Amino acid sequence: GKEVVDSKLADAARAVSALGDLDMKALLDKLQNGDMEILLNKLKEAEKRQKKLEKQLAQAGIGVAEDIEYTEAKVKVEEIAKRMGEIGGSDATVENKEDQTKLREEYFKLEQEMERYNTALMLTDEFQQEQDAVELKWENDNAPLNLEALKKIRRHMPVKIRFMSEADLTTKPSPNGKVLPKEIA
Repeated sequence: GKEVVDSKLADAARAVSALGDLDMKALLDKLQNGDMEILLNKLKEAEKRQKKLEKQLAQAGIGVAEDIEYTEAKVKVEEIAKRMGEIGGSDATVENKEDQTKLREEYFKLEQEMERYNTALMLTDEFQQEQDAVELKWENDNAPLNLEALKKIRRHMPVKIRFMSEADLTTKPSPNGKVLPKEIA
């Protein structure tokens, strides 16, 4: 199709739409008629709101995550982790006090960078897919053991446990012929 407005303007319109202007067609009609003032005002309001939210997050001790590519963030996290391991910790000690101070300062800066890159990494789709794959693998690898554990637990649970009191659980035998200890009941 024919491009009605350039892509930057369309992106801006989408941003305004996300702020609550649900009638995108009316907004585009206004833009085509030269009513840029409305869009500019809404964008200014959105920018003010964004800055206000960023300040609130900063006051709460939460940093705004940067948009860093998955591969770059992953490489940086690994590099930073390696260097942090070499230093040994925020309380690293060496004989020379000046070197010790430099190491501790470097470690502090590395911690800040690590938080920055790790936060950006965790927000990527690739990271989420990777975590989902790890979780699925764990579930599949442990399914037989988990099923066996579930069976063992159910052998100790009375059939109508929902309708039993604590006293019933500690006095009436479970399917395996034993009563439940008071700590479990």
